[in-house]
Amino acid sequence: MRVNFFLIGLVLACCLATPVMANDEQGARMVVMVNGDDIESNDILRQYMDRVDLPALRSLADASGDQAVDFNELISHLPDPPSGWTGREPTGMLMNTGEGAFSFGTREYQKDGADDEVNAVIWDTQYLEMGPWFVYWSGAYSWESTEGYMRSTTYKGYPAWESRDYGDQSGILVVGVVMQQQVSEVGSILLVSGTLGLLLALGRRSF
Repeated sequence: MRVNFFLIGLVLACCLATPVMANDEQGARMVVMVNGDDIESNDILRQYMDRVDLPALRSLADASGDQAVDFNELISHLPDPPSGWTGREPTGMLMNTGEGAFSFGTREYQKDGADDEVNAVIWDTQYLEMGPWFVYWSGAYSWESTEGYMRSTTYKGYPAWESRDYGDQSGILVVGVVMQQQVSEVGSILLVSGTLGLLLALGRRSF
């Protein structure tokens, strides 16, 4: 599979963005992202998201308190593949930074006999203002064009963002679980322009 330039780019956009103002906003602790390449529509992303027990993730966050959830726990909540798809071996990580720790579990899926690919990630962000999840709550904005779209939405009552690139038939569905009000600095030029460019290159990813 191809290198996940989209996720890498989002991380760089977050790290390089220049802080210009502080805003009150909803931060997401548990973030679930399902993204796909060569998919006919975003419906398959919803099928995978339907297989994630979102209330159980809230329980995990409540039980762990201010400690990042063990990545093995996150892996155990990754979706199983629907009929006609095969899942690869999942992976996970706990990362300690100067700002705090976060963890994630991820798994890739392939449609049998086809090019369709899906990747699912569950992050325990610990509300850190960094990483690919942060763009969706602090730098994300709705847009639509002949190339695709990005829009805010809800998924089973949870706040979410959805993106679609018509050109390469790729898409992303991101859902935030366990929200809290927080004050954060929003990056300016690099964050906005970097995010837009990366969204237009949506789905050119893989490990």
